Amino acid sequence: MYEPVVDLKELVKKRGIIKGKLTLFVKYLNAIEGPLSAEKYIDLQLRYSKITKILVDYENIQDLIETACTDYEVQLQEREAFENNYYTNVSLCKKLMQEFENSKPQTAPPSSNSSDKPHSNSVKLPEIKLPTFDGNATNWLEFRDQFDAVVNDSNIKPILKLKYLRGCLTGSALNVISSLDYCEESYAIAWRLLCERYNNPKVLVTNHLRELLSIETIQSTPSALRTLVDNLSKHLRTLNKLSVNTENWDVILIFLLSSKLDKFLHRKWEEKTNSRELPNLQDFKSFLRAQADLLESLGSDRPDEQPEANGTRKALVIASSPGHGTSPKPSPKPKAHAVPAATAASTGLLAKMVSRLHRDPTTTYQVAELEGPSSLRGHDGGGEG
Repeated sequence: MYEPVVDLKELVKKRGIIKGKLTLFVKYLNAIEGPLSAEKYIDLQLRYSKITKILVDYENIQDLIETACTDYEVQLQEREAFENNYYTNVSLCKKLMQEFENSKPQTAPPSSNSSDKPHSNSVKLPEIKLPTFDGNATNWLEFRDQFDAVVNDSNIKPILKLKYLRGCLTGSALNVISSLDYCEESYAIAWRLLCERYNNPKVLVTNHLRELLSIETIQSTPSALRTLVDNLSKHLRTLNKLSVNTENWDVILIFLLSSKLDKFLHRKWEEKTNSRELPNLQDFKSFLRAQADLLESLGSDRPDEQPEANGTRKALVIASSPGHGTSPKPSPKPKAHAVPAATAASTGLLAKMVSRLHRDPTTTYQVAELEGPSSLRGHDGGGEG
């Protein structure tokens, strides 16, 4: 069986590079004096995440060296020395970071004579969750404005702003700045690159219009209806911010979105707006919110009972029993006449029912299930003309 040729000198050289990385890490740790500052803590975090990856690389190379060489005891001592050095200094790094994290509540005690924070010793403000951005152009303006307000407009140092920015980005947005070095000068470059990539009014308008025009059929559930209202408001708000005048879009948007409702909700909307006046978008959104609230209060997907999917219908059945005082003959089966319950209130049917009652007082009425129109015709055919 073929076995690949192992270049021992090349492996030893690669091992030396890995050991050099550990040496630089140890040198950095030894130079730390006193408690960590916020900047040093972030720097140490980054170095820690990087140094933890070299152990696997070292073990892979050392395994190959030990397999190829004859001085196994020497190589075992080499491995032991490296691992001792690695674990000792990685543990020291974790200890320093833990000490900083434990000391954070005491690093900035409230000042009793501070004029700009008179209540800082009694009120603890909630932490603000930073926005995230994955490269979806429809979310760019919202992310940009929030990040400006929370981070860019603050007195945070650029190195910390860069850390926060990296933590907020994912996907293609993170790829835009991933090649930049982690230093203070990189933050301004990173923010400029993001703005150059995503501050494109034409692309932003196109994406928001596409989102509006590609809405699929909307399910009659509280979450779906509320999501529709929220997304509609978001897209219009962003388009207005991009100088697109949407003031006269109400009729078009209502026509587009109402056609995406299921038949039940669409009918309810048409019933609500059964007038000569054109509805406005605020009316449509209020209708959707009201339906969502109603569905949620009922705990069901529909506010009213819907027609059965399998075509089963209720019908009024007129059954006649054998008359009293007749000769004892085998009792015929009572005849039944079924009429749709939905139309039983019509004048003609009521007249027919009353006439039959006069002819046979023993006639009874009950509601029966009919399996579609064909069974209804069958019952009618068996009745009297």
